[in-house]
Amino acid sequence: MVDISVVIPLYNKADYIGRTIDSLLKQTYDNYEVVVVDDGSSDDSVAIVKAFRSDKIRLIQKENGGPSSARNKGIQEAKGQWIVLLDADDILLPHALTCFAKMQQSHPHCKYFVGNFYDMFSNQDIRLGSYRKINRVLKNGFYYEATRELTETSGTAMFEKSLLLEEPFNEHLYRYEDAERQYRLMRKYQIYMFSTPVAVVDRSAACASKPRKRIEEDFIGSLVFQGKSFWEQMALYLLALECRNSYPEEAERLYGEIYGRRDLKMALKWVNWNQKMFKKYIRHTRKRKIYTLDDLLSNPYQKEENRL
Repeated sequence: MVDISVVIPLYNKADYIGRTIDSLLKQTYDNYEVVVVDDGSSDDSVAIVKAFRSDKIRLIQKENGGPSSARNKGIQEAKGQWIVLLDADDILLPHALTCFAKMQQSHPHCKYFVGNFYDMFSNQDIRLGSYRKINRVLKNGFYYEATRELTETSGTAMFEKSLLLEEPFNEHLYRYEDAERQYRLMRKYQIYMFSTPVAVVDRSAACASKPRKRIEEDFIGSLVFQGKSFWEQMALYLLALECRNSYPEEAERLYGEIYGRRDLKMALKWVNWNQKMFKKYIRHTRKRKIYTLDDLLSNPYQKEENRL
């Protein structure tokens, strides 16, 4: 069997961590562990984790060092050959680990798997993250990242542990640190992407996306375009545009020449047009359903997603 470790960095998420762990204890798969790394929480997060009586849960406590530090610690301590990274406010659907294990067994040459997800804006407003039907190895992950088709986010990716030990999170970054690590991996490894949803990402709880006081702690403040392939540059260009929104003065100084590149502007127009046409196609061919959390946890294999 595929042995999986789910690694959760935890910092002051007392309102959410119980729900997250509960989703993991309801998995249909059995050969896994949950590694919770508390990064110096000052609320009741640790007490909530300790209240769960399960030999599948391991709690590691450390001084505050940021999300990258907590993830790296969890990966190092994980016993599984395969790692799923889950944020402390998100949810794995009951079939998630079973799905990951089946994908690995069907594609034993792959070391990096990415599934689909749901966006949760409230318990009564949950929507499918992507309607794209992609079930194959991505030969160029940056193309799918730049065209906004790659669905890697909290809980949707499983990695062979060796990859994350080889390319750990940058502990100097506190924002977009996951993208920085993702890009390093995509330069070396191909992704097997599948369209089955495996996670629910709580957008109402997201707070780590706020700009930092120091741009040096944000990946989008140190983007390097030179020597990169066109589609990696395109993915970086999208982050540079986010930098313009988050740090307007620094962005012009850092990426003024990049903003003027005609090839990137034209590619962005094509990406936006393609997305617009696909959304129009979805509206005409099917009604975008809104789910509740109870719907997904009681019947995760929704008919609509099974047609993907």
